[in-house]
Amino acid sequence: LFNFTVDTEDEPEVKAQVTVDFDKANVFAAELSKISSEEIKAHVSNLLREAHDLNFIKPSSSTGKYHPDHDNGDQGLIRHTKAVVRFAQELMRGRPLYDNSGMSDLVYAACILHDMDKYNDEHPDHTNPEHPLSMKNKVIKYTDGLDKRVPLSIKNSLYKIADYIGSHHGRWNEIKTYVDGKAKLTG
Repeated sequence: LFNFTVDTEDEPEVKAQVTVDFDKANVFAAELSKISSEEIKAHVSNLLREAHDLNFIKPSSSTGKYHPDHDNGDQGLIRHTKAVVRFAQELMRGRPLYDNSGMSDLVYAACILHDMDKYNDEHPDHTNPEHPLSMKNKVIKYTDGLDKRVPLSIKNSLYKIADYIGSHHGRWNEIKTYVDGKAKLTG
């Protein structure tokens, strides 16, 4: 159960409570099935279950400016994530680097998780501008907390996934402030 603000015509800023009563990993069952490593798939599923519920009901862009129209509206972030996985699949098709190397598992995992901290308790109404880095940090924290019996190769794969997620905005990850409505980059 969580709270977020809903503006209505009659009562602006009405607090509403919403629950998501489904297994969040099942939302991405088709996308998860592309990951061949059962271990990586299980960890990605766990991270999805830990993601804030708002990420499963909100649009991909809180303003509607930064994503195609089909990614906006209720559950737009889900549609966006599914589309990103499809695009990744097309880009990797027939490329030797991704065939049988395990690299495709990392790409699919990063695509599935890349926006799963867009909305959270601190950013319930508008996109968390630091979501690539905050999601990267969540994956790192999750990985750091894994049992010592988890193979180092799996942990290293999760750290790589975290790096991929953290870089998905490229240089825009360096935004620290906004001046007169314009992003200012650091460095």
